Amino acid sequence: MLSESTVTSISSYLQGERLRQFSLPEKSTPLSAVEQSRFEICELIIARGLQTFVDVGQALFEIRRFRLYRTDFPTFELYCKD
Repeated sequence: MLSESTVTSISSYLQGERLRQFSLPEKSTPLSAVEQSRFEICELIIARGLQTFVDVGQALFEIRRFRLYRTDFPTFELYCKD
């Protein structure tokens, strides 16, 4: 398993790589070792992001359900816009 700092470093590298022009491989071509590694890293990033997405959704749900925004905002919608 890759460390968090390694995934972060590779994620930054991949963001730069996405900006470069390259030709797309054929759909049926097997992945090279480099492509397989990139695929695995992308999946780790997605998994990490999905959990964050779920956590944010649950926090917003609780804030809305229990009106935890009410000290500073009259409505949940105004809280979200802020």
